[in-house]
Amino acid sequence: MSAAEKQRRKEEKKQRQKELEKQWDEEDKEEEKKRRKKKQKKKEKEAREKEERSKWERQEREREERERREREREEEERRQREAKPHPTWWNQSDDDEKQNDECILS
Repeated sequence: MSAAEKQRRKEEKKQRQKELEKQWDEEDKEEEKKRRKKKQKKKEKEAREKEERSKWERQEREREERERREREREEEERRQREAKPHPTWWNQSDDDEKQNDECILS
């Protein structure tokens, strides 16, 4: 094998090595791109889940608050009903008594 042929083979080997390294770099870039894309999708999914969880928790708090207000309103209505005097003849107002007296006298 002549020196020129050895040199040519050496150059070809270097060229193949460069091409392989370039191919590997491209593959590495593609893999990195895929990893970043996957990571981004995961972040987006987590963000959606967090938003859904927050929305659900807010709706749950609102529902509990409505139920609490409803219970308080019902309790207040019950207290007011219990506090009202029952309409009996000894609880009638003076006007009612006058009307009754007038009816009796006439």
